[in-house]
Amino acid sequence: MNHLDFLAGYRAGRITFSVHRPSLGRVASDHYDNLFQSNAVPRRLNRLATASSLLIIPCLIGAVALPFFTAWWAFIPCLGVGVFFLALSSRFQGQAVRELALLDSNAFAFFRLEGVIVIKDNVAK
Repeated sequence: MNHLDFLAGYRAGRITFSVHRPSLGRVASDHYDNLFQSNAVPRRLNRLATASSLLIIPCLIGAVALPFFTAWWAFIPCLGVGVFFLALSSRFQGQAVRELALLDSNAFAFFRLEGVIVIKDNVAK
């Protein structure tokens, strides 16, 4: 299936696709970063994912340090905020991959080859 067939099927509602998150973490490379340089919206979503990932670290440090300076249960809100940023980062990254696969045929081919996107055919049999 080439990119034009994919877009036609996606717009007609015959094809859906999802992002396979474990494969996404495995393919982070220079080629992956270069794909995001050509399109503004996926690049912005990728940057938001990176910023959310960077905010996880202070939350984890706070979860470890706060019980020594305050009440023992003070780590719970910090862990909650850290989990929130982890989910937010994953959501932004998945949306960036989806947008980029729809916009760029090279990105579509790369993500499909690496198993990052999973295409489902919705035609009733």
